Amino acid sequence: MTATIGILGGGQLARMLMQAAIPLGLETVVLATKADDPAALIARHAVVGDWSDRSVLDAFAAKAEIVILENEFIGAEKLEYLANHNLRLVPTAATLTIIEDKAQQKQTLAAAGLAVPPLALVESLDDVHAAGAQLGWPLMLKTRRNGYDGRGTAKIERADDVESACRSLGWPANPVFVEGWVPFTTELATLVVRSVTGETCVYPVVETIQPNSVCRVVRAPAPYAADIHARAVQAARAAAEAVGAVGILAVEMFLTPAGDILVNELAPRPHNTGHYSIEGCYTSQFENSLRAALGWPLGDPGLCHPAAVMVNVLAPSAATLDSQVIVGALQQPQTHVHWYDKRQARPGRKMGHVTAVGDDMATLEARAQAAVDAIERSIEQGGAA
Repeated sequence: MTATIGILGGGQLARMLMQAAIPLGLETVVLATKADDPAALIARHAVVGDWSDRSVLDAFAAKAEIVILENEFIGAEKLEYLANHNLRLVPTAATLTIIEDKAQQKQTLAAAGLAVPPLALVESLDDVHAAGAQLGWPLMLKTRRNGYDGRGTAKIERADDVESACRSLGWPANPVFVEGWVPFTTELATLVVRSVTGETCVYPVVETIQPNSVCRVVRAPAPYAADIHARAVQAARAAAEAVGAVGILAVEMFLTPAGDILVNELAPRPHNTGHYSIEGCYTSQFENSLRAALGWPLGDPGLCHPAAVMVNVLAPSAATLDSQVIVGALQQPQTHVHWYDKRQARPGRKMGHVTAVGDDMATLEARAQAAVDAIERSIEQGGAA
């Protein structure tokens, strides 16, 4: 009998993993923190509770045989605890230990010979001043754990800003580190899938547009030369090897004006930059995540259209919502609307995404953006279509 896949997390990524499991005939169980999390709302099997409660983890483990991640914030120690239940962990606790601490993540990549932004650990404010003297100002200050979508980062323009920036991120109780400022040309990303059998595939390299450090637009393929694509894939494969990745690994990168590629961040789970793959690729990132965990043959990650564009729906204001909010967007032709069914919007929260596939990148982006604009107007109006 096919193993039941446990998904750690109840958000939109878990929901899309569940959707990918249905045509494969797979059973899933979700570990969610709230009963109205997007995945918990539709799950046949869900465990809802505090992840730090061992009894909750025990209840989840009793229903699953393989465990994959929806987010990396569960903590490696919880994966280690689940490993004692004879579950297959994809990724392993060892990989999560490296990735969940972003400073350790970067140090591991650098030790493997990958190009990353220069960094310095922070034990005292003097360490930040020393980094500024060595690397130059501005610096990027980051929390070592639990940062995402621009949260947990602060730009330090000059020495006078050091203490206020550190305090703003909760230091010293919350550990931080600093990176040298990278004046990049654009941001690139790809997905490496490594099966438990050793089979590997890599998705197309995409360009991501991230105003205020939140992904807004993904363009597939990235509109850059073949050499850049090849070097980005090479870096992504090397990053996956360096952290011992199993399952899916998202690799975000900077392309500098000099043409260098720096690895910026890793995520051991399906990723926002890969949502275009649902309609844009022969096999979505979600399906291949499941195949990799089961040891089933991986699907073709290639584009099944010349181009695909995804645009995120970011809530412009706070509101209580239901799916009525997308009705206006459905008037936009040749687009695919994905609504995550989050009942509460707050400014900047990812509420859904829209994908368009076809031949001309500019036309596709305009279509997807028009549908997103319609949804965001409806949110601004309190959910009216």
